[in-house]
Amino acid sequence: MSAGAPGFRRILCATDFSDASKHGWELAVRLAGQGGASVGLVHVVPEFSHLDALTGISDSMFKALTRAGRASARSRLQDFVERAQRSGVLARPFVGAGLPWEEILRIARTRKADLIVIGAHGRRASAGSGGVAERVVRFSSCPVLVARGRRPRNGRRK
Repeated sequence: MSAGAPGFRRILCATDFSDASKHGWELAVRLAGQGGASVGLVHVVPEFSHLDALTGISDSMFKALTRAGRASARSRLQDFVERAQRSGVLARPFVGAGLPWEEILRIARTRKADLIVIGAHGRRASAGSGGVAERVVRFSSCPVLVARGRRPRNGRRK
């Protein structure tokens, strides 16, 4: 194992398919390749069934939307997984449903992840903003690498 990924055998990378999370995925795959780790890529589809009373949309419609979201996520995740596998990294997709930070942590525990990689958005991405990345950092029992979006030539983060 190289110095690039000390002791990491199972890396879990969370994605919302944003530029920041794509950058996190690239970092996770690079670390896995350097250290011989496997990578799980997780996307969480929010469950909206608790909103039925507010919107008038039926519970069955919300369940159908969640199913469609999961199917779409599985397809998108598979593209990332196949690219990682072509570069020699063992990768596997995971789709959860619920509150993103809770599902990420649940899947990390279930998969016995020893590192979570998560992309973050904006200037306050992990500085107490209460977002998904900040909550994962706060409540995770394993190390978390927060990947900020790349800084393009114009000096602003994506």
